[in-house]
Amino acid sequence: MKFNYLTPLLMAISFMIAIFTSYNAVSMDYFLSRKKKLNWHVWLLLKSLGVSFGIWGMHFISMISFQHAVFDSYNTQLVVLSGVVVFIGTYGAFFKICSPKFKSQDVTKGTVLFGTGLVLMHYIGMAAMMPLELEKHPIVLLVSLVIGYVSAYLTMKAIRIEHHSFKIIKDLKQVLILAVGIFSFHYLGMFGMMTPHSVGENHANLAFLSVSLSSMVVLVEVLLIFSSLISYIFDTNRLEISKLKDTSLALLKSNPDPVFLLNTNGELVTANEVAIDSFQISLEKDREHPVRQFMRDEDYVNAVQCFQEVIETGTSMHLEEQIKLKTNEYREFKIKMIPVVPNNRIVTEVFIIAIDVTEENEMKRQIRQIAYHDSLTNLPNRYYMNEFVHQELELFEKNYDCTKKNSFVIFYIDLNELKKVNDTLGHHIGDAYLENIAKRMRDYIGHHYFLARTGGDEFALIYIEKTEAETREVTENLLRAFDEPLIVEKMVLNPTASIGVVKAFEDGSELEELLKKADIAMFSAKQEVKNSGKTMIVSYSDYQVQLKNDYQKELELIQGIENQEFILHYQPKVYADSGRFYGVEGLIRWQVTGEDRLRYPDEFIPLSEKTGHILELTKQLVEMSVKQIKCWLTKGYEVPISVNVSAEHFQEDELVALIEELLKKYQIPPYLLELEITETVLMEDVTESKNILWRLHRLGVHLSVDDFGTGYSSLRYLMEFPIQSLKIDRSFTEAMNIDKKVFIVTETIIQLAQKLDLQIIVEGVETKEQLATLNHMGNFLIQGYYFSKPIPYDEIEETWLKK
Repeated sequence: MKFNYLTPLLMAISFMIAIFTSYNAVSMDYFLSRKKKLNWHVWLLLKSLGVSFGIWGMHFISMISFQHAVFDSYNTQLVVLSGVVVFIGTYGAFFKICSPKFKSQDVTKGTVLFGTGLVLMHYIGMAAMMPLELEKHPIVLLVSLVIGYVSAYLTMKAIRIEHHSFKIIKDLKQVLILAVGIFSFHYLGMFGMMTPHSVGENHANLAFLSVSLSSMVVLVEVLLIFSSLISYIFDTNRLEISKLKDTSLALLKSNPDPVFLLNTNGELVTANEVAIDSFQISLEKDREHPVRQFMRDEDYVNAVQCFQEVIETGTSMHLEEQIKLKTNEYREFKIKMIPVVPNNRIVTEVFIIAIDVTEENEMKRQIRQIAYHDSLTNLPNRYYMNEFVHQELELFEKNYDCTKKNSFVIFYIDLNELKKVNDTLGHHIGDAYLENIAKRMRDYIGHHYFLARTGGDEFALIYIEKTEAETREVTENLLRAFDEPLIVEKMVLNPTASIGVVKAFEDGSELEELLKKADIAMFSAKQEVKNSGKTMIVSYSDYQVQLKNDYQKELELIQGIENQEFILHYQPKVYADSGRFYGVEGLIRWQVTGEDRLRYPDEFIPLSEKTGHILELTKQLVEMSVKQIKCWLTKGYEVPISVNVSAEHFQEDELVALIEELLKKYQIPPYLLELEITETVLMEDVTESKNILWRLHRLGVHLSVDDFGTGYSSLRYLMEFPIQSLKIDRSFTEAMNIDKKVFIVTETIIQLAQKLDLQIIVEGVETKEQLATLNHMGNFLIQGYYFSKPIPYDEIEETWLKK
């Protein structure tokens, strides 16, 4: 045998056909496993025809590739028979090996069927060529038979192996092995049966036949592979869609929440039993816009927009809406829209899952109510206020002209009496007081304004000012809320508040800055409340102006102290029964350089107390009094002078040292200097007050309690403190001829003091009737405009001392 008798081109073509045929065979089982029953049989038939045709065509092309083979004619029946035999063997083998009921022994059966078909086709085909002299080569023939059946076995195994892992090029190696096996079987079989002869005259016909047959076989095999791949892709998509639908429908049916499946037109495809029962819908009657009837118009429009967005983007979305149930009750639902996107392509359907979150939201609201509201007044608390202000400031900055007509206003409100109410009447009264005052503020200013309780006795009122007139109205209403007494458990309370006001972007832009400035303005209002006893509202801008004014006034006060512009006027004290002169009270006045008039204490004492200059001013007052006592002593007049000691100075350790120093400096009898201290100051720290009073008493100065009856009026300190005088407040003098109770109290105080051997001074005597009433109560000192207003020292000398 000589291989140079073979035509290389035809051998290459036959090997290529073997590859295509092997590929069609290897992909058989995986390809058929994805087909439905009817399609399975159709494609099994087509695949069997394609593979058998490829093997049959390869066989004849292999025979033609022998250059010496001259075929004058063919036995048509045998040619057809060879094709039928290989088809039957191929179909039977594929049916066994690809059967859904496959068993392990089916590999052997398939091998026998496919191998036998292959061998019979080969030898019947060779017998069909006439005239052809055959020469047998047993060894080659035997090898070819072994290769044929081995190839058949490998083909069956490859089909089963590929059942779960079919890829286009992944198993090219296995395909090549099978192709080589089939190719070898054919050529060895021909070598084992044929003897070469010279080429005849029909070589042109052979060339045409070989080209035609090769082209046809290759075309059939390629078309079969291509159509198989196309079918495979469609089957894959179909199975994925089917699997996705099965999973989705299983989810739909088992979901405890109402679930709807809608197509992209919004039409109902199906729904689970929960949805049907909850909303009383019909899958037949309610296919178009099934949820429209359960939603309010604005909610439905919002839901439709979300639905369209889900379809366009292919992403899930959710929203919360109120939906009406079959009971006509509206409940809150979280609506999840989940697109069905097969194979990551376009949206085909959308699942609508409606989760009832009514109870959950109610729980959240309750938790928020607890976390963001004051439990006593039910007003928003500081946390809520901070969140509210941050949000509103952002909106205000975006939507309003913050430089012209509009302002973001914060009223910071501090209740003045709460601590006193809690300490004296109990916290239950304090709580009731807070509840009532919060309700009254809400009623007076209106429920559409944001009012929060930010602390124990602090509130905040916040709103966007549309016009300045609105803020004036709010201010008036807020003041009215504190004007009237408040009755709590049959007790009458007089509420007052210190209120600071700030405006965003005028006084600041950050919440912390605004609250700090509101607190500063509120503190300024608190100082004014102490002086007036009424609710005061101070804006931060007014505070700044006042601060500048106060600074100028403070500089002026400092200059007045340094230049010793302060002088004393003296109001006489006389005996009630005779009108005889006793002594004077020194009352401070300010003679400002360049001014024609005197300034009275109410014009500078509050400022001096606020700025701390009251200490230096009191020193000058006391020294002027001691100096005047000395002056009158040198003129032969022994005149006691009383002066008021400020609370700040009384609480300083240096007061005693100052008095001791002045007594030594001016060498006056200490009993001529009388220090008046209000009982409120004395009772702030009883132990310390007692200590200071005794030290002063040991110096020999006269000690007097000023404004007795307006403060604590405790009998305890009358016994424990070393005091010599009580000065009854002018409010008793003014009311004793009008109110019998006041008369009785005044008379009782005088009688008590006399029995305790205390000197009594009654101030504010301005009428003859008042004097007459007092004369009936005993002999004591009186002071007032009925006898004289405060006058300079020289007028005291002329009017009283020289007499």
